[in-house]
Amino acid sequence: MLLISRWMGLDAAAVWSVANKSYFILRQVLGRPFQYGVSMMADLLSNKGEKAMLSRWMQMSQLMTAAALALYPICAAMNQDFLTIWTHGTIGWSRWDDVACGIYYFLLVSLFPWYGIVGINKKFGITRYTSLMEGILLALMCWLLHARLGMTGVLLSLIISKIVMGLLPSLYYLHDAFGNEIWKVFQGALIRPFVAAPLCIASALAVFYLAPAANGWGTFLLSLVAGSVVSVCCVIFLGISREVCNEFLARCSGIVNRA
Repeated sequence: MLLISRWMGLDAAAVWSVANKSYFILRQVLGRPFQYGVSMMADLLSNKGEKAMLSRWMQMSQLMTAAALALYPICAAMNQDFLTIWTHGTIGWSRWDDVACGIYYFLLVSLFPWYGIVGINKKFGITRYTSLMEGILLALMCWLLHARLGMTGVLLSLIISKIVMGLLPSLYYLHDAFGNEIWKVFQGALIRPFVAAPLCIASALAVFYLAPAANGWGTFLLSLVAGSVVSVCCVIFLGISREVCNEFLARCSGIVNRA
């Protein structure tokens, strides 16, 4: 917000504040499992050892990545309609901004467990400097790209800085803390959910092209629910391991039974 208001003006900052609000709220919801579970990770580490902690952490990371992969394409596809209905067409930005915003917030959710677990073994290593370096890299890239690409340049700067100073140092830190097993965890937690990516993207495109929601809240909500259900089903049966799938379905069944 500070960078946008400095280089692009207060109007651009207002557009940013409103136009990405749906992404932000979804991030708050999808980040809850790790926020509530990190203390349990520390308990597992102290009582059952690193292997048990890493196994549970991988399952949580896989579930959050799969959920973000299912819902953020739908969010990006429908954000323009949401803005049209919510602001009566007074605020909007390009479709490319929606795509870039979806990618950025997907990274925020899927990488949250990777840099959120830093310090669980009371060591910080290289991650002591990464937040500062990410801020410097972000400011530099925004300065270079905002004049030519506008808001899209800011979003590209966010994406690149998050990968370079969020994912890579976290992988280095976790490899140093937990050994070569972290690469296996990375494959299971972040790569496995991408099996369902083509179907999730196809579901978002189908909602975008076949069910335009600008006619009103009813059509918008129906399209949102239909697209989300299809995407979630795709990642449940293709994007997560059988063990995680069975536990997730069992917990959902328990909630329904209690209700």
